Amino acid sequence: MVFKDIRVSMPEKWALLKKRANGGIYVYYIARAYRNKHRKPTSDQVVIGRLDEATGKLIPNNRYFDFFPDHKPLNLQTIHETKKRKPSRKFTISELQASTYKRYGIPLVMMSISKQTGLFDVLQKCFPDKWDSLLATAFYMVSQGNVMMYISDWFSETKVDFTMPLRDGDCSNLFESITDTDQEVFFTKWVGLHGKQEYVTYDVTSLSTYSQNIDIAEWGYNRDNENHVQFNFGMFYAATTGIPIYYDLYNGSIPDKSHLQFVMKNAKRFGIHKTCFVFDCTFVTKDNCSFMFDNNYSFISAFSTSKKEAIMLIDEVKDSIEEVSNWIRKHALYGVQRSFALYGKEMQASIFFAPERKALETKEIHAYIEKLQLEIEELNSNKIPQRIRNYFKVKKQPQSSLSFELDKDKVNKMISRAGFFILLSSNANHCCREMLKVYREKDVIEKNFHQLKNDIDFRRMKTHFNKTTDGKMFVGFLALILRTQMLKALKSNDLTQKLTFDKMLIELKKMKTLRLPNNTEVSMTLTKMQKDILAALNIRIE
Repeated sequence: MVFKDIRVSMPEKWALLKKRANGGIYVYYIARAYRNKHRKPTSDQVVIGRLDEATGKLIPNNRYFDFFPDHKPLNLQTIHETKKRKPSRKFTISELQASTYKRYGIPLVMMSISKQTGLFDVLQKCFPDKWDSLLATAFYMVSQGNVMMYISDWFSETKVDFTMPLRDGDCSNLFESITDTDQEVFFTKWVGLHGKQEYVTYDVTSLSTYSQNIDIAEWGYNRDNENHVQFNFGMFYAATTGIPIYYDLYNGSIPDKSHLQFVMKNAKRFGIHKTCFVFDCTFVTKDNCSFMFDNNYSFISAFSTSKKEAIMLIDEVKDSIEEVSNWIRKHALYGVQRSFALYGKEMQASIFFAPERKALETKEIHAYIEKLQLEIEELNSNKIPQRIRNYFKVKKQPQSSLSFELDKDKVNKMISRAGFFILLSSNANHCCREMLKVYREKDVIEKNFHQLKNDIDFRRMKTHFNKTTDGKMFVGFLALILRTQMLKALKSNDLTQKLTFDKMLIELKKMKTLRLPNNTEVSMTLTKMQKDILAALNIRIE
């Protein structure tokens, strides 16, 4: 018996919709899932009612209440007899075939994140005539990557109700329309919103391209070991909030350390200066240190342990650092602090020793020595590479032959310095614990580069000209803001911290609405995982 006057919510799990020849859409419930005698998956399915196309709810039958007895009204017969309503109109098969499913999860989530971060408001103010196209394209990049030829397909299956559908050519026009002035206005407002941080991290990566028409694309040090011209992408990242705040593009042949002074002056125009900057060791040069001190910039940086000043610091403390008072329990290592002069500037040096790191580096030193010994056996030239001389004593024998002996004193000194690393600070008030905490948060910018290059697919640019490249990088930066904030929220919630970003996208893509012929929309019931994701992203479930 079907209770035509009762409407109940669709089961969250194990419900299947099937059309019948009479045009009705029946709901089947998987009563049991198992493997048959051939070990193939199968199930027992029971009809529990019909779909009410007008409301998207279930018109139950008796079997529904067998599976869901708690949903059974107190007096089912009375309700059936007293509640009278007009039956919903039945749609024809051709009408039902015209019904359309749309994915709405990703636009819903990303629009919410853009509003939470303030990105929505800033884009509306800076780009009043195209903020909607910029956001929609950034949504697409987060979801699908930076190959724009499929964006029209994405619009056809995704519910984007704040802008008109875009095509590949529309995206090219959009990228070309973003001027340098537009970007400067945006970064001024964006930095004003998120740039007032205690610590800001700066780092550089390289992006490859096939094009020969991009002015800044040149041969240089390629971090991905690709045999292509490249340009450099330097980014500032707010360490406290986890939000990318500014980026700069420059020629691929220019070393990172040489460009630092220019990019710092450029960033100052947008308000990035009254903060402590966090750098990698490659930026520590005499000119850069003088520039930072002369301009009263505070900074924390790693310091290469191969420098003679670093070796002196390590040798000074290596016999006394392993004291209980120097133990930093949170990071499982020892740390001490010393004041010393570098390039004529007074700095604070925090010297750290990690026992586990020492064991690993010692093992690597011995493995490298074994590799060099095999290389020595194959040598047939009097030109001895410096990497061999760093570990072996080379003696010339009669008849122009050479003998090699392991330089034990030199290797023992290397092993005695294994497990150490050093951080520098221009601020005398920075203690070693704080410096370590701040520098380790720098790992996040490396993860941001990974997201941009691999997840949003900017490792290799797919543009051919200056204007489209500049504009596409800007939209890619918007996509990176959204993705980093989504991932941060996901990992900070106990219910979703084990989910990968890709798994989250898969779940969001399953969130669909059905537009019926009478122009009403029915949303599919959310699963528990989808509800957890929305809750983690601070999105209210309507």
